[in-house]
Amino acid sequence: MKWTLKDGILLQEIGDKKVLVALNIDTIDYSQVITLNETAACLAEKLNAGACSEDELVAHICELYEVDETSARKDIQELMQELGKQHIVDACD
Repeated sequence: MKWTLKDGILLQEIGDKKVLVALNIDTIDYSQVITLNETAACLAEKLNAGACSEDELVAHICELYEVDETSARKDIQELMQELGKQHIVDACD
């Protein structure tokens, strides 16, 4: 399974922060902007470039940060689950 940002979700930079903004999606409250921490922003940039598997995301984070694969995988699974609930990412094959 791969993950991708839903159509209409834009990754933007506001000042020194990276945020996700929804455009033309009825299931998201337009008054909300999701501010990302540094790690989530790196993952969003990777997903913005195209669909990625969990393994690809884990490898990307492990390459950028001093983190073990188990911890990275757990954190990525939690983030993707939360972003899925918020209709920000889609799972695809």
